[in-house]
Amino acid sequence: MPATATIKRARAAGALGVSVPTAERWWTFARAWLYAELEDEVPHRPGVAAT
Repeated sequence: MPATATIKRARAAGALGVSVPTAERWWTFARAWLYAELEDEVPHRPGVAAT
């Protein structure tokens, strides 16, 4: 990972008042939640099983 990505993560964690690992866990959860929410909005094609 580039050093700039590490600095950005550290700054984001600092802004949230949490550790970098906690901020990364929150980000992972948020991405998964958003993906699931968006998947619910996408109409499934007839005859194609939802995964």
